[in-house]
Amino acid sequence: MRTRVSPWWHVAGFVLGALGAVNAAVIWGYALDQLDERRIYGLVALGLAGLLMGLLSLGKLSPAAPLTAGVAALAASVLFERGTFQFLPVLRPVFESGAPVLVGVLLLLLAWRRR
Repeated sequence: MRTRVSPWWHVAGFVLGALGAVNAAVIWGYALDQLDERRIYGLVALGLAGLLMGLLSLGKLSPAAPLTAGVAALAASVLFERGTFQFLPVLRPVFESGAPVLVGVLLLLLAWRRR
C-alpha cells in the first residue's frame, strides 16, 4: 500500500529540480573551462555536477525533481539552438555539445518510470 504524499513534497521536488538543473549546468560549464587550465579543478567540478544530477535522480525525491530538471534541460537546449536567449559564456560549451538533450530525455524517462 502506497502512502499519500503531501503536495508540498512535489513543490519541493519542483524547486530542487529547477535549482539542481541550473547549478549542474553552471558547474559543468565551469568544469569544461577548467579542464584546459587546471585539470584537477575541472575533474572535481565534473564529479560535483554528476553527483548533483545523481541526487536529483534518486528515488527519495518526488518525481517532480527529475521531471523539472529534464524539462529545463530540454527547454534550455531549444532556446540555445534557436538563439532567442543570450546564454552566459560559461554555458556555451555545455549546450554546444548537445549533451543536455540526452540528459533531459533520460531525466524525463526516469520521472515517467517513477510516477
